[in-house]
Formats: sequence, C-alpha cells, structure tokens
Amino acid sequence: MLVTNYYEELGISETSSLDDVKKSIKSNRKRYRQLTGSPNIDQRSMAERKMEIIAQAEKVFENEETRKKYDKELEISKHSSEGTPDSTPTNHSNTSYLDSARQAFYSGKKSLAYSYIEEALKINRNDADVWYFKAMISLEDSNLSDAELAISEANRLRPNNADILSLLGDVYCEKDQQKFAIQYYQEAFELSNNSFYLLKKGRSLFLFEQYKQAAKDLRYLYDHFLEENKNNEEYIYYLLSSCYKEIGDNEEAYKFAKKLVDITDSLDNKLHYAGILLLKSEDECENYLDTLNERYGNNKDFQLVYFSLLSGITIERMKKAPDTEVEAFFRKYIDRTKYENNAVLDNKARVRIAEAYLAKAQRLGIEDKIKNTNYYNDFIDNKNSTIYATTRHSQGMGCFMFILVFAANWFLSGFFDKFVHSFWISNALSLALLSNIVLYYNYPKGWQINRRKKG
Repeated sequence: MLVTNYYEELGISETSSLDDVKKSIKSNRKRYRQLTGSPNIDQRSMAERKMEIIAQAEKVFENEETRKKYDKELEISKHSSEGTPDSTPTNHSNTSYLDSARQAFYSGKKSLAYSYIEEALKINRNDADVWYFKAMISLEDSNLSDAELAISEANRLRPNNADILSLLGDVYCEKDQQKFAIQYYQEAFELSNNSFYLLKKGRSLFLFEQYKQAAKDLRYLYDHFLEENKNNEEYIYYLLSSCYKEIGDNEEAYKFAKKLVDITDSLDNKLHYAGILLLKSEDECENYLDTLNERYGNNKDFQLVYFSLLSGITIERMKKAPDTEVEAFFRKYIDRTKYENNAVLDNKARVRIAEAYLAKAQRLGIEDKIKNTNYYNDFIDNKNSTIYATTRHSQGMGCFMFILVFAANWFLSGFFDKFVHSFWISNALSLALLSNIVLYYNYPKGWQINRRKKG
C-alpha cells in the first residue's frame, strides 16, 4: 500500500519537531485556501488536492503517538515493492505528456511530472499550456529561477492572458519583487475583471507592508465582489482587520475581526480577534481571554499568546492608572495556567516570557512599576537557579581541593615541621569553609527553590 509522504507535501524534514510540523500545516492551509478560488483549472485542482492532503496531515500529526504510527507506515511503504502504476502517455504527443504530467503531479509524483513536462517540450516548445504547467510545479517546488523562465515563455507565447499574468505575479511575489508582482496582478484583474486577482494583489500589498493601499483594494473587493469570493471570505476579513490595525483604524479593525470569528471556530482567528479587542477595551479583552482559557487552557500555543495579551492588558492599564497592581496580575495568571497541579508552561518558558515582558516595560519607561514585587524576585530566582547550582558545585569542589592540598602538604612537609605547615593550612581551610558559609547565606533562595521543586 502506497502511503502519502506528508513531509514532502508540507515541504518539511522528517526530523522536524511536532510544533514545526503543525506550524507548516497552518501556513500551507493559509496559502492554498485562497487558491481554491482560482479561475485556472490547474491551479485550482492543485489547491483543492493540497487542502485534502493538509486535512489528512492534521489528523496524522495530531500528537506524538499518531505521528509515530504514521512514521512506521511510511517507512514500510518506502521499502515495499507495492505501489500504484505510473501514468503513461497514451501517445507521443505533447498534449498526452501534459495530461500524464498532471496525473503524476496530482498523485504526489513530482519527479515523474517533471520528466513528462520535459518530454512534452521536446515535442513542441511553443505550447503555452506546457510552459504554464512547468512554471506552476516549479513554483510549488520553490524552484523560482525555473518558474520565472517558464512563465515568461508562456507569457511570450500567449500575451495578455489573465492566468499567466497572475502566475507571473505569484513568481515575483515569492522573489520579493514587489513592483512586478503588484503590476501583474493588477493587469490580470483589468483583463478579466475577476476579483480573485484583486485578492491576490491585496494580499501581496499586505505582505509588502503597504497597508493603506492593501486596505483600499481589499475594501473595494469586500464592497463589490464578496459573493464571488465566499471561499475566501475568512481570509478577506483577516487581511482587512490586519490592515486597518496597522494603519490605526481600530474601529474598522474590530469590525472585520468580529466578522472573522462569527464565521469560523479557528483558535488562530480567535486569538487574532483578542488582539484587536485589546485595542478597543482591556476589560472586554480580558473577559474574552478567560472564556478562551476555559476551553484551550491546556494548549501550550494558546498559553504563550494568552500571557502576551494579558501582559499587554496590564501595560495599558499601567499607562492609564499608576496604581495598577502588577503582582496581583502575575499571581492571577499563574493560578489560571495550572491544571491538575501541573503548570502548562515550565519555568524556562515563564522566564523567557517574563524577560520579554520586562524588556517591553523598560522601553515604555515603566519598569520600576514591576520591581520589588514577589513576582519579579521569583523571576530573578528562576533565572539564576543554574547559577546557584554552579555556585554550590564550586563550593564542594573548593572544599575537596583544599583537603587534597592539605594532604599533599602533610605528606611532603615531613614530620619535623608538621606543626608549622598544619598551622597555615588550617587557617587556609578555615577561610575556605568561612567563604562557603558566606556564599550559602548570601544565596538562600537558590536552596529554597530546589527544595520547592523537589517537594
């Protein structure tokens, strides 16, 4: 039985961590969801297949157990002689080779698809469809130089074609050539009046941080072509709310973020909405986060964003009210993130988050507000716990070395002057023990933390 290689489909290594795999699934879903509305049948078919693959991959990589099971099946499949027969051309024409290339590509056989495309080009190098398909699969494989060459050739053979101009825009967008990408998307839209190309242009403007123009084009799309883009409604709302947030129009940002969560149950979209809600009201944002925490409290990814937004709420309150109780906030957060007596985030993760929070507070000139609190002291203790451990190790090694020196001096000094040497060595050893006692009482919290962890 042939097993789909989801690692290849997602464009990641088989040694990638589960977190990286899940991030790749999210980014691939965002990329291909918008392409399911493409007017070009090849691009649309590819996107629809990819969305199916992504849905399957999400189940396979749900947790470490399901991943291990899949990895075993994949390994067996690699060494198995079983497999599906390759699609072969019905005749030696470039059209037949192109059809076979499509079948091979949609079956996940990229190398075979490439070979069929090359055979088609040997027969006829003036077929724009073949060049287009080569450009599409080259772009999919991140081979940008081949993709640019192929789509440029397709454009030469068939000028003023919206599909070809759109793919030209895709290639230049991936190459970070903003001017050309936006130009070709605009030309494709003007030629066809197909709003899908306007969405691509808006996305490109957003990626290139031209938020005002992106908001203008996407708003035009929303006002005039929303019904034509029902498949991409969620993505349009996300882009619009993000653009309005960047240009400081918080009311419009909130409006479209609210539309976004009204049509989807995605955690990512809910967190996006929470970030926009913070701009509107700290209290509303905190209440909404508490609601999410009841459902997603044991989700580590949620907790990281959760703390970031809660700290943002506290900073906003500190700006407005100098008497904001910071310690109470942190204690409340720590209580919120404990389930079944186990913290969702370990101490290292908490320290990293706290460091980022302190840096942000320093930039705002309000770091004094959080110093001299128990939370801050605990943060310092956790951060330096490894230093305390090293100090205790050094203390023990110091005592051991002094004992060795004492024994060596005793042996080498001879019996006639043992008293003199013993006098000085005893003083040195006493000094070492005294320094260890001083170090012990100078860092009492290090010992307390260790006892707390063990208990």
